[in-house]
Amino acid sequence: MSLDELGVVVGYDGSLPAREALRWAASEAAGRGVPLTVCHAWDWPYHEWPGELVPLELVRRPAQRLVKAAATWAGRHHPGVAVNTLIDRGSPSALLTDLSAAAELIVVGSRGHGALQGMAVGSVSGHVVSRAAVR
Repeated sequence: MSLDELGVVVGYDGSLPAREALRWAASEAAGRGVPLTVCHAWDWPYHEWPGELVPLELVRRPAQRLVKAAATWAGRHHPGVAVNTLIDRGSPSALLTDLSAAAELIVVGSRGHGALQGMAVGSVSGHVVSRAAVR
C-alpha cells in the first residue's frame, strides 16, 4: 500500500470509542469514494537488552488480529470500500500524525485503552488534533 492509497485513516484499539470511530470512518470513506485504512500502533512494554531475543510476535499477532477484525467488519458493512490495514510499533499518536500528511482524513475515538480513560478527550486524540497535517 502506498501513502496515496490511505484515504480515510482510523486509529483503532478495539475500545468502544474506537469502534464508534471505525463506524464513522467507514461511512465517511464510502461517502467520499476513497479507501479506509485501519491502523494500530503497539509498543513493547519492556526494555530490550542487546543480544536478547524478544518475542515481538506476542504483541504483533494480537495487533494484526485486531485490525483484521476491524477491516472485516468494515468490509461487511461497506462492501464497496477498499479496506487497508496497517500496524506499526511505536506511539499511536506519532503514527497517526505521520500518516496525516498523506491521508484524506484522520479519525480517532475520544479515548481508548489508556490509563486515563476518564478524560474527556484522550491523549492520542488530543495529540493528533493539535499536530495533524491532513491536506
